[in-house]
Amino acid sequence: MVDYLAVTILFADAFESGDYTGWVSTVVSGTGTTLTANAASAYAGSFGSDALVTGGGGNEASCKSASNTPSTNVLSAQCRFKVHQNNVGSGEVYLLQLHNAGDTQGTNFENNAGTWSIVFTNRAGSQVRTSLTQQTFTIDQWYLVELLSDWSGANQIHQVYIDGVLDTTVTDSSVGSNRVYTKVLGGIYTANGLAGNFETYSDAYQVGDAYIGLPSSVVPVPEQIYAPGYRAVAGWSSGWRT
Repeated sequence: MVDYLAVTILFADAFESGDYTGWVSTVVSGTGTTLTANAASAYAGSFGSDALVTGGGGNEASCKSASNTPSTNVLSAQCRFKVHQNNVGSGEVYLLQLHNAGDTQGTNFENNAGTWSIVFTNRAGSQVRTSLTQQTFTIDQWYLVELLSDWSGANQIHQVYIDGVLDTTVTDSSVGSNRVYTKVLGGIYTANGLAGNFETYSDAYQVGDAYIGLPSSVVPVPEQIYAPGYRAVAGWSSGWRT
């Protein structure tokens, strides 16, 4: 496991260009699907990303960052995120994704038939889905979501943080090659058809070679002080600011 004493930011974009020029590519597929940089979806500044899919399996409204292979064997991605419409029904959507360079492997923050989960294909080739502890993402409320994968040790570790607090850890101890992630995908991919529209707003994306955490200007609550990796990243030690 990597000691999260420092993080190098490999990619960052907050859509302040008013478009997706900071990203390598976008995909908009499916009738009624849209992907728009606009003011309504901004967490801060003038623009955020508004992704809307309209129900069909395979529909997608996504943006993809450039590939950066981390020397730490850790890739973490975060964004400010909120749900504007949720009609998932019995369907499934991926909402924040880590991908390998060839886009053939991924770890995903998802909503699957109403359950919020992390899902990935393990080193042995089997799908693993684990429900998050937090199951309430209130419509039109902002959250900081961070998705991390660490293949620096004997096992590959997958984690989800919500608002700077570690929510879920999944350890892949299966036999096979590590999943080497190099990029983030934002927006929405419809893995299985939905009951209706699903729309998210997201902003302030960052990709790092270690846990990123909350901005240094944010004063954490007690559960964040003791979250794994948080004290080091934010400059706290033994519960006191250093």
